[in-house]
Amino acid sequence: MTMTEVSAYNLRPFKVHVPDEEIERTKALLQMRRLPDEPIHPGITAEDGTQHSWMNEAKRRLLEFDWRAVEDKLNSFSQYLVDIEGATIHFIYEKSRSKNAIPLLLLHGWPSSIVEYHRVIKPLVDAPDGQQSFDVIVPSLPGVGYSTLLPKPGATVVDNARIFDTLMTKVLGYETYVGQGGDFGAVNLRQLQTNHSTTLKLALFQSFFAPRPNDAVDDGLLSGPEQTMLEHIAEFTKSGMGYFLIQSNRVSTIGLTMYDNPQAYLAWLGYKYIKTFEWAKLPEESRQSFMDEMHSLILLQQYTGTIHTSMAMYQNNGIQYGIEEWKKNPPKQSPFGVQHFEGEFYLAPQSWIKNHGPMIWHQYHKSGGHFASLGAPEEFVDDCRRFFGTNYWKQLESGSTRV
Repeated sequence: MTMTEVSAYNLRPFKVHVPDEEIERTKALLQMRRLPDEPIHPGITAEDGTQHSWMNEAKRRLLEFDWRAVEDKLNSFSQYLVDIEGATIHFIYEKSRSKNAIPLLLLHGWPSSIVEYHRVIKPLVDAPDGQQSFDVIVPSLPGVGYSTLLPKPGATVVDNARIFDTLMTKVLGYETYVGQGGDFGAVNLRQLQTNHSTTLKLALFQSFFAPRPNDAVDDGLLSGPEQTMLEHIAEFTKSGMGYFLIQSNRVSTIGLTMYDNPQAYLAWLGYKYIKTFEWAKLPEESRQSFMDEMHSLILLQQYTGTIHTSMAMYQNNGIQYGIEEWKKNPPKQSPFGVQHFEGEFYLAPQSWIKNHGPMIWHQYHKSGGHFASLGAPEEFVDDCRRFFGTNYWKQLESGSTRV
């Protein structure tokens, strides 16, 4: 690898390994914690949250889950730790053999981790002849997994963006690069796209929560997929925002409740993953493998002691950057594209998004959902090849950034 200023950032290789004692301790924690014999009240339905019957089976699955297989999966990739502005950042870095590879930064959200991208990294790096390939960089967001929180009090995604730009340019030595993100990864990406447009040349948003404009057309005139998306947004806003509000306002309360309590975290995340799977229109036979990604996440954060700190991103960012900042249209932005995977609920119609920046590309997919790199990995990779492969070289030739 060609890296610059490496010594200043203490860049070092890394492998994931959880001691046997910690794995056994976590299993003991799960076994010691009881579940009630009956549902929380008579007549409870799936719309009331995580179900009693589901929880029993999911807990059994978590107890039997093969964590070492997750380690092997992560350790099949080149991983590093680096110190930037007092924080330690963990990241995957896979370089392509192609001389024309584009540096691609992939940013996960919550509840998620770098494991979300395990199905797309190799296809992005090793493209078939004639198709665009990438150098792929996947960092764990601060406070998630092996990445520590920023020591700066009140740190926000603005600080995260600066750190990620430092990683790409000063640590890895790229003059320019591109980025993709969904959920809170998109919130971070938006700050790169608006504050670091000289180096981040293109952004591909899986989530873009633009507000309804005053001159919006009637919802009935939108495309069918966009109408469905608005229905999901309405349902999410009505009954799915509880976690967002408490993690944005009282993160210490919920964080301390969940810390070292994988059973509680399983209950906290279960309904979110179940609903995400249903909205994504994925085949039923893929349900278990999809839910196993949740088990991987729970154990990763349990073993690294970051269940609580993973939620910290909401405290200083949730309302301001997760909602309010999408209403703005900053003067200097990198051009961007939008991926609309069926089942996404943190997105907006094209006609709304165009008021908030230079959107030059849009693609709809009939399935995939909120975790599209898991639900529709082939479509995810194809989007990256087509959008970045077509537009990155044009951006370099023109040197254009919207002003």
